[in-house]
Amino acid sequence: FLTKKELDRRNNISSESNPALKTEDKENMKKYGDDFEKKVGAYYKAKGYTIDARGLRLGYEDGGIDIIATKESETLLIQCKYWKKDKSITHNMIKEFYGSCSIYIDKENISRDNTIYIYAIPDKQALSGAATMVFKNNYKKCRYKIIS
Repeated sequence: FLTKKELDRRNNISSESNPALKTEDKENMKKYGDDFEKKVGAYYKAKGYTIDARGLRLGYEDGGIDIIATKESETLLIQCKYWKKDKSITHNMIKEFYGSCSIYIDKENISRDNTIYIYAIPDKQALSGAATMVFKNNYKKCRYKIIS
C-alpha cells in the first residue's frame, strides 16, 4: 500500500547507512511513534470505541492505517504521526493515507457512509499549508485530530 518513495524514505530513516541518525535516535523515534499510537488508541477507547492497534501489531505491514476504531456503525481509520517538525507532513502524505483508506474499505467491503479517516498528530504546525488544504477540501471524510 505504500508508494516506492515512501518506502525509500522510511528505509533511509531506519537504515544503518544514514549517518545523520544514530541507532539510539532511530530507537527513540520508533518508541515515540509507538507510544503515540498507544496514546491515540487509549483516547478513542476512552470515548467508547473498540480499538484494533494494527500499527503496533503489524508494523510497516499495516497498509498505512495504524488504528481501526469502531463504535456502533461508525468506523474510524486512523494514521498516527508523532511528527513535530514544522510543516513536515505534506499533502502527498495525506493523499496517500486517503488512498490507503479507500483500498482498505474496498478490500474489507465496509460502508463508506459511516467511515471517517483521521490523521492523528501532536501539533498542527507539523502540517504543511497544502496538507491543511487537503483536509479542508475533504473534511467530511478525512480530517486531522490533535492529540497531545
